[in-house]
Amino acid sequence: MKKDEFVSDSKTQTEVIFDSHTIDFVEGTDSYGRFLIELSGSSGSPLYVTYMSGTVGADRVQLGSAISAASVADGAFHHYAITAHHTGSSLLLELYVDGAYNTTQTIAAASFGGVLGYFNGSIGAMRSQKNSTGGLGYGQFSGSIDNFRFWKTKRTAEQIGNYYDFPVNGATDDETIESVLGLSYKFNEGILG
Repeated sequence: MKKDEFVSDSKTQTEVIFDSHTIDFVEGTDSYGRFLIELSGSSGSPLYVTYMSGTVGADRVQLGSAISAASVADGAFHHYAITAHHTGSSLLLELYVDGAYNTTQTIAAASFGGVLGYFNGSIGAMRSQKNSTGGLGYGQFSGSIDNFRFWKTKRTAEQIGNYYDFPVNGATDDETIESVLGLSYKFNEGILG
C-alpha cells in the first residue's frame, strides 16, 4: 500500500482498505459477521480493525505500535499484514509491517463462532453501513494498493516475513490455487512504483 497524505476529516472520517460482511443478517445480531480495515489520520496508529462474529469480537480496534499517520503516508509502498484468530477466551489481532512483527491486540471473546453465510466485500470503500455511518462507496481510499491477499487460515510470522514481497501460487491459469488463499488481487500488472 502506498499513501501520500490523508484526506481531511471534513470529507470522510475514515478511508476503507477492505470491507467484508454477511449480507443476509443485520449488524448486531448473532448471525452477523464483518471484517473491516480502515485508516484514520487521527492520533496514534491510523489502522483500525473490525472483526466480528455476531455481537462478539473487535469493533473498530486501533492496531499498531510506533506507527503514525506520517509513517503510513510517507509516499512509499509498505506491506501490512493483519492476522486474526481466536484462542481460549481471547481474539488476537496481530500486525506485521513490511514483513516484521509489530504488535498484538487482545480482545476478550469467550466464544467466537464461524460465519456461515455469504460474505460480500469491497476493496477501497465501504460495502455497507456500519454503526449507522456511511454506506456503499463511503470512505474511499486515497492511495495505491499493489497487491491484496485474503487468507482463510492464519499465516505464521515466518510465512509473512519470508513471503510478504513474493508472488503466490494461483496467479496464472497453469498454477494450482492454494486452497487456503481466499482472494488474491494483483493491481500493479507491470507497473512498479
